[in-house]
Amino acid sequence: MKSINTFNTRAEIDINGKKYIYFDLNILAEFFNFNLTSIPNSIKILLENLIRSEDGESVTHEMISSMCENIGSNQATFEIAFSPTRVLMQDFLPKFAVMTCFTTVNEPLLDVCNNALSLESYLCS
Repeated sequence: MKSINTFNTRAEIDINGKKYIYFDLNILAEFFNFNLTSIPNSIKILLENLIRSEDGESVTHEMISSMCENIGSNQATFEIAFSPTRVLMQDFLPKFAVMTCFTTVNEPLLDVCNNALSLESYLCS
């Protein structure tokens, strides 16, 4: 999907003869007057995802503006679209993710099934 690039944040970098496209958050920080070094990485990831995915329908100029204008505000509530394109997981995490998933699912189902044996038969059937 190609970004509309309303804020002109799309840039290219050449590394060893290969060109890479990235979206420069410094441009947003300058335009909306916020300190990029003081915001959490999670917010940076959301911002980059928004400007990369801006299509005018599911991700709009107003959505990006609203997020940028409210950085640092604890009272602001608004919705944004988020479409992850990359998933990073270290080698040891899948086991914990599966265990967490089973733990989360296990508790409500135990109430329904009353015991672990019926839960096992319920999950395996």
